[in-house]
Amino acid sequence: MTKPLEFARTFSVTVKTLAFIGIPSCLSRYPEAWSAAVKANRGLIVSFLSLAYCVLGQLVYFWTNIRLLEGEGMFLEFANQIACTRFCTVGLLKLFMLSYHRNLLAGMLAELAAWWNEKNKIPPERVQNLAQIRPTMNIVTVITIINVCMVSAFNLLPIAEMIVQGAQTGTWHRKLPYQIWFPWDSLTGWSYPLMYAFQIYSGLIVVIGNVGFDCIFYLIAAHLSVQLNYLNKSIEQLLDDNKLTVEKSTKNNLDVERFKSDLFELIELHQKLLDYKALLESIFSFTFFITFSGATIIICLQGIMIKTASSYVVAKYFMFFICILLEIYFLCNYGHVMLRNNLNIGTSAFHGFCYKPAVNRGGINIEIGKCLVLIIMRTQKPFQLTAWKFWPLNITSFSKIINASWSYFSLLNALLKK
Repeated sequence: MTKPLEFARTFSVTVKTLAFIGIPSCLSRYPEAWSAAVKANRGLIVSFLSLAYCVLGQLVYFWTNIRLLEGEGMFLEFANQIACTRFCTVGLLKLFMLSYHRNLLAGMLAELAAWWNEKNKIPPERVQNLAQIRPTMNIVTVITIINVCMVSAFNLLPIAEMIVQGAQTGTWHRKLPYQIWFPWDSLTGWSYPLMYAFQIYSGLIVVIGNVGFDCIFYLIAAHLSVQLNYLNKSIEQLLDDNKLTVEKSTKNNLDVERFKSDLFELIELHQKLLDYKALLESIFSFTFFITFSGATIIICLQGIMIKTASSYVVAKYFMFFICILLEIYFLCNYGHVMLRNNLNIGTSAFHGFCYKPAVNRGGINIEIGKCLVLIIMRTQKPFQLTAWKFWPLNITSFSKIINASWSYFSLLNALLKK
């Protein structure tokens, strides 16, 4: 027999990953006292301030050094700095959103946990729920590993370059993973190892902040999809259980009120899921707008950098490119899955009208039909998440982003060849 999977365990990888940079679990609310809240979130405060300085330092470095660059080197430096600065800025925004909406997230997750743990007491539903949530748990683990490997490549590549260069020329030229302005010389004396360690830590902060925020969305979307599938199957089962009774009995021996009561419970669950969707939109929508708004240009620039970079540098740009594609794809995919599952509910309710009861004079069809019409009307409101109302989260949006990125890449590549 399949063992129950506690709700908190579905978030275990993400919670542990975020805890690495001092971010408390999204499953718990802030302490009520200010002093206790600051103490519990001191790691988050340090991470936020560190990342904020990285964003500011990258902007200052770019502004003060852009005039010194010429030709192709200028473009590659520009593309690299734009990609890194944007990635850090989005990571900073995601850290802020996680902290700002933590109580909202904790409240919603507590309600989802209550439903999940209740349904896990029933073996058949437990097996179905586990089969639906397990792939997302695996996706979260794989994406986290890929992103950590990507930032490790960025962090450690300068060390490899210095070792190779020292072995070939006998001289060492100190390098840092990222181009960040400091008010002192960061390449001399004891400042160099300290600044290198700071940049490694900051790189982990931005990657973990980005991937943690996204994975929380993936898991919540997966749990909402589980409930939408449960709702769909419950409607189908309710109609199948009452089909013979509806077709062969009279109004007196058909408990219409009981049938309506069960159906109204499902309608209330669907309304609650619509409320969850609205809450999810309010928490994640603006951040996804920032993510999507620059995705096309960043994908295009990464493609150019992969094409023009030297052999040993291609690895980190390629991994960054893959991470961006995976992020956009899974955001669109989970939004698309929820939209499709909601439409399936309306389809199941519509099939209820295909039953042709023999007793029409008793008014049974009218009573049941009103309930089914109510469900169909609710499903006409799309269960559609958007990136701040600009981009719907579905596979069509992902396809448009890829097509636009390829068009820009082809144009820019042709211009660089001239």
